[in-house]
Amino acid sequence: MSLYEKLSGTADRLVAKFGQEIEIMRASTSDPDPVTGEGEIATGGAYDAKAVLLPYPDRAIDGTRIQAGDRNLIISVGDADYAPILSDRPVVNEQEWTIVNIETISPAGTGVLYKLQVRQ
Repeated sequence: MSLYEKLSGTADRLVAKFGQEIEIMRASTSDPDPVTGEGEIATGGAYDAKAVLLPYPDRAIDGTRIQAGDRNLIISVGDADYAPILSDRPVVNEQEWTIVNIETISPAGTGVLYKLQVRQ
């Protein structure tokens, strides 16, 4: 087991311990079947994840890239059924958020965390 696989396991355990269950809503889309290139398949719906919602430090809020009220939503890769995309809408404590930015932490190609900048 590599150092990064251990780090990923640690991230999973910490998010499981200190995080909360959230729902991520994904808009339905119709795309061609990726195997045949024909027809359409429906995607979308909702999926569950375990996440930690944190405020940004005051010094990080510049009013443009990071606005007052923005939050950092941390999801461990092991707790996410799907990789988040910008059009997803996380629901935390019954409040729906918009994803502004997604950063995937994956040293040496080993997925550890998704850091989402979210805004209401």
